[in-house]
Amino acid sequence: MYKVFCPSTAKHAVFLFSFVTYLLLSSSLNIYAQQTPLPGQWQATTLTTDAKVRALVVNGTTLFAGANSGVWSTADNGTTWTQVNSGLSTTDVRALVLSGTTLYAGTNGGGVFRSADNGATWTATNTGLTNLIVLSLAGNGTDVYAGTYGGGVFRLSGTTWTAVNTGLSETAQVYSLLINGNDVYAGGQLVVNDTRHIYRSTDRGAKWTATGGTDASVSVNPPAQVYAMAVNGTNLFAATYDGLYRSTDSGTTWRLLDQLPLRALNLLLVSGALYVSGVTLDGALYGVSVSSDNGTTWRASSYGLAGANALAASSTNLFAAATATGGVFLSSTQMVTNTTVSGADYRTINAHASESIATIFGTGLATMQAAAPSTPLPTTLGGTTLTVKDSQGTERLAPLFFVDKTQVNYQVPQGTATGWAYLTVRSGDGTTSYATANIVSSAFSLFTADATGTGVPAAYLQRVKANGSQTIEPVGQYDTVTKTWNPLPIDLGPEGEAVYLVLFGTGIRGFDTTTQGPVVGYFKVNATTFIPMIAEYAGKQGDFVGVDQVNILLPRSLAGRGEISLYITGSNNSYSNTVKIRVL
Repeated sequence: MYKVFCPSTAKHAVFLFSFVTYLLLSSSLNIYAQQTPLPGQWQATTLTTDAKVRALVVNGTTLFAGANSGVWSTADNGTTWTQVNSGLSTTDVRALVLSGTTLYAGTNGGGVFRSADNGATWTATNTGLTNLIVLSLAGNGTDVYAGTYGGGVFRLSGTTWTAVNTGLSETAQVYSLLINGNDVYAGGQLVVNDTRHIYRSTDRGAKWTATGGTDASVSVNPPAQVYAMAVNGTNLFAATYDGLYRSTDSGTTWRLLDQLPLRALNLLLVSGALYVSGVTLDGALYGVSVSSDNGTTWRASSYGLAGANALAASSTNLFAAATATGGVFLSSTQMVTNTTVSGADYRTINAHASESIATIFGTGLATMQAAAPSTPLPTTLGGTTLTVKDSQGTERLAPLFFVDKTQVNYQVPQGTATGWAYLTVRSGDGTTSYATANIVSSAFSLFTADATGTGVPAAYLQRVKANGSQTIEPVGQYDTVTKTWNPLPIDLGPEGEAVYLVLFGTGIRGFDTTTQGPVVGYFKVNATTFIPMIAEYAGKQGDFVGVDQVNILLPRSLAGRGEISLYITGSNNSYSNTVKIRVL
């Protein structure tokens, strides 16, 4: 047993067995919801890796990539590329758009170039364009709009640009543009000192008005860096460094989609599926995620792709500009059908750690419901197997806790390399389905009493009295009427008495406190104040497969604070889910 103190273990063991069994078995009630690569797999095309690609666009069967070295094209899905820079006097390309049959390229300092012959030749088209740093373009076959850095929005008529900035600052920085029917949307720092960062025009740019409300309790306005926008029916999406925002009312109100904790860089809609590229909130590279329900749930789709920004699709092929290596990668528009999440908190875009507990949700995963009868865990359960192919290409069978038609609970195999892994589920009837998972050295995740990842933690208190005697106490109680778990009040006792909160999670053991520093619990006592406490212990729990334990002394400054939120983290910026306790 890994713990600081050594009380009688009978009650302790019963408690641990009950909550771990509940979490691992009954969590099935918590349903979430070149050769062509398999769904979610990516392979490099032959575009030179020193081409830092910022924009992609498709014209018929030809894909164009705008890079720091100009424009490249391929008509064979990336097998061969041709540099098509004839007439392109500025080769730092920041934006591409196809309007009708004409291609337009926005450049950093050279304005806009157009090509009417599928990229064979380019002609500068800058008459009336008073700012030549073009960050964004949008076109619908009739109108072309250019968003500039410091000059606002311009609309092209024939070969002449006209500034269309009524309602915007003349120095507006326009990072993204979107045309949706009769509406035009601009994203960026559009009006000096205005916290609203997406404006809408219903008259081809003649006049602009801010979207979003001013009351933060009613609506949230996306931040200035709105990198891309997309529309799917009545759903409008904005990719920002805070994450992905969605509006269902033409921008009147915006909501941050917290199921996608990424700094979103680009968006792409393919047959109703929304693809998002981005980086993690701490800036680490991240690949691509996809949603088929307008952002309610997400599936990672990134094996072989360390990081991505620009996206495009042609027929059944999906393309991404690689952030880390440069160049362009190829995948399939056939979506991965499964999502894999932490077995403790169910966060959908959360990394996994080697030896951690995880859960796959999907369909046709097993022909029967079965639970592992004992340890060591089996790698075949009810005829189902799960193979984990790591970033180095090594394949391992995953130990299985539980399987049924829509869910598989498993342990990430020991030794799985960091980076993207590819998961293949084979059911007993031969049905095969896939998922991808981001593997890191540690990914903090806490179990909760109701197996949802929120609310009362799966934990107990260990009280050490002044005379050295110890007791174990619960932190939550199940209400049979409301069928909810509620935090029990914690009495910190008199001076000289120590109360430890013993939390249970997964993905924690890989964090090396010797070299990386301590694991720290943060107690939120009011809207702006957190009390940090270094964990006395953070590592393997010892009795149960994949379960980790964190012991934190409750500081006496929590007395009288009432309900308190808590999360744990380390120097690697891996944050756990937030749980709640109550202190008298």
